[in-house]
Amino acid sequence: FRHGFLAGTALGRLPERMACLYAAVQSVKIYILDIIISYFSNIISQSGKDIIGKNLCRKVGKMQIMVFRYRAEVQSKKKRRKDMRFGALEAGGTKMVCAIGNENGQILERVSIPTETPEKTMPALIDFFKDKGLAAIGIGCFGPVDLDKNSKTYGFITSTPKLSWKNYPIVAEFEKALGIPVGFDTDVNAAALGEAVWGCTKTVKNSIYITVGTGVGVGVIIDGKPYHGMIHPEGGHIFISRRKDDPMEQGICPYHATCLEGLASGPAIEKRWGVKA
Repeated sequence: FRHGFLAGTALGRLPERMACLYAAVQSVKIYILDIIISYFSNIISQSGKDIIGKNLCRKVGKMQIMVFRYRAEVQSKKKRRKDMRFGALEAGGTKMVCAIGNENGQILERVSIPTETPEKTMPALIDFFKDKGLAAIGIGCFGPVDLDKNSKTYGFITSTPKLSWKNYPIVAEFEKALGIPVGFDTDVNAAALGEAVWGCTKTVKNSIYITVGTGVGVGVIIDGKPYHGMIHPEGGHIFISRRKDDPMEQGICPYHATCLEGLASGPAIEKRWGVKA
């Protein structure tokens, strides 16, 4: 029972835990039956003892086979997980960071590709991920994007200020080229999730990740999961008051004259002061 209980609690996944705990319970039953046989040894006939003994042996055999089978299955799954590779793409407004990694967060390969037009950038991205034996790929993309899986435009980059990527079906293009599952979210939600799983917010359930670069983005984690709402957080496009002494008459965002991204992103600072942020 002790061995079964320890094995059951040590194994991380529910089926393995249940199997080992079941085996532990069976061992307790066998132990109790053994006590009963010993106590009534003068009453039970030898043939009766033989029948009970055979049943006990049969139960012990089944229990051992089941435990060994699950142990082999667990080891096999661990080996498969260790060998599995995943692709990751951080699709930013200035550069596309591509990586190959494993389930343990180990980065095996990484490159950076300039963000130009889809016609120039996408072939380079697909070439990097092709023939790498990937199980799946995850994309964290600049937005706005359509994250509604019931929508006809799911996986599209939608009304982005990066006009050459407007209404571009990035998920469908990767699925068609690579033939593997594609996970999709905003770049900042992906970064926020990365911090929640591996980084500085892994000890809390709720967190916010803010990035200021080519754009301004906000990723939100609620109860350990990325928050989407109607679409996803678009903190960069909240309206702010422009200072009266601002030498730039309006922000650089093509949709809003005075949103946070239009006034405070890297390109906005460069336009305002003539130097790179």
